Order: sequence, then structure tokens, then C-alpha cells
Amino acid sequence: MIIKIIERSRAILILAKQHQRSLLVLDTRTNDPASALYRKCTFIEVGQIPNFTINSNGEFLGTTYFYKLI
Repeated sequence: MIIKIIERSRAILILAKQHQRSLLVLDTRTNDPASALYRKCTFIEVGQIPNFTINSNGEFLGTTYFYKLI
């Protein structure tokens, strides 16, 4: 599954470059395993927003934002 995510990420980068985009921004739940994957793909963490969303158990969760210049 991780390989498919990485392949899809590469495809998105190619598409973004073809459309003359220079910045990708994304977010994930704070402390989510996806954060490690984004860092591995050289996205840079820029900040967190606490209590951004609520999960199915009614718990508030933060979100973490990342960006990558392409």
C-alpha cells in the first residue's frame, strides 16, 4: 500500500509540474502515521492546529500542515 501511495505522489508531482505549479500543501491528523511518510517524501512540516476535527469517538484531534516546493 505504501508503494502505491508513493507512486501516486510521484504522479501528482509530475502533473503539478506540467500545470506549472510550484507548491503542494497537505494536512493530516497530528501524530498520524502518514506524517512520517510525508516527511520521507521531503514535505516540510509548517505547523499544527489543535482541536481541528472530531473523530468517531467524539475526541478532538489536531491537524498538521506540510508543504513541498516543486
